[in-house]
Amino acid sequence: MPFACPRPVRLCLIPLLVVLTCLAACGEDKPQHGLAPKPLTNQPEGEPLSPGFVITDGESYTATVEISMHVQQTQERGGTPKTMQAEGRAVLELVWTLRKPTADTAASSFVSLRYLEAEGANAAAYLKRGAIRGTLRHDESGRAIARSLELHGGTTTEQLQAQDLIVGMLLAGFGGAYPWTPPRDVRVGEAWALEAFIKPRALDNVRSYGRETGLKAPEPSFEGTGRLEKVTVDDGERWLDLRIEALIELSGTVSKGGASAQVSMGDRVTGTASVSATRGVPRRFEVTHIRRSEDRASGGGTQLEVRSTVKGTVLHTPPAK
Repeated sequence: MPFACPRPVRLCLIPLLVVLTCLAACGEDKPQHGLAPKPLTNQPEGEPLSPGFVITDGESYTATVEISMHVQQTQERGGTPKTMQAEGRAVLELVWTLRKPTADTAASSFVSLRYLEAEGANAAAYLKRGAIRGTLRHDESGRAIARSLELHGGTTTEQLQAQDLIVGMLLAGFGGAYPWTPPRDVRVGEAWALEAFIKPRALDNVRSYGRETGLKAPEPSFEGTGRLEKVTVDDGERWLDLRIEALIELSGTVSKGGASAQVSMGDRVTGTASVSATRGVPRRFEVTHIRRSEDRASGGGTQLEVRSTVKGTVLHTPPAK
């Protein structure tokens, strides 16, 4: 993405590499990222309903997704703080086409991603990129199988960024992103644990970053809740108004070689979406991430805050006759 931090979750650990090259002892104070989980209340009422994923061969969905991001990083060395800020914005188009030619054929789908607009660092380069395309497998219920997205085209880095965007931004089940509803009946006002069926890509990023760099870090954790706020009817179709609240955390000692530092990192996610009760695809979604990290060692420390908002609207196109 055309921002100062193309992979925000990883960036929270990057300053530690700089810290650990020149420091050999942990600071005494433990850093705090300052974010806290806010579980949604569970107050189910009314009759249960079963969220579906009905697939019609050849139908497609086009999502226009706007992403805005603000980054602020403060580094302190020798008692002198230095603050850097950056902002960016991008508009992307994701096209999702579903296939199920016969009743006995397993469903599959195809997704493509391309940049329409970009502002910030390297914006021109992002706009020159070709589309990234991918394939998805679906289970018998029609839901996309988690982590089955396989991407083609572009460089390895571009594919990783596309994976982060589609999966990591929690796009309410669009194009290979995790659905926000569990695979069972739900009721209005009911809340459920997201971690029971959502495994954020951000957790994989932190683990893989440690393996690639030799940086030893605590195991990250994820907890959150989703809730069905209400059911509405529009043009004869039922829509599920959903909300999620979640938090990814990593706190403790990070080390490399003989050097170590204390780190505290949090990524709080809040989101709303309106999802078709029968087709399982959203017509709109909005997700906000607030990521904060702080590290401390004997000669200084780093504070990082990344705020990003993802807004999407989805246009449904029936199959050609």
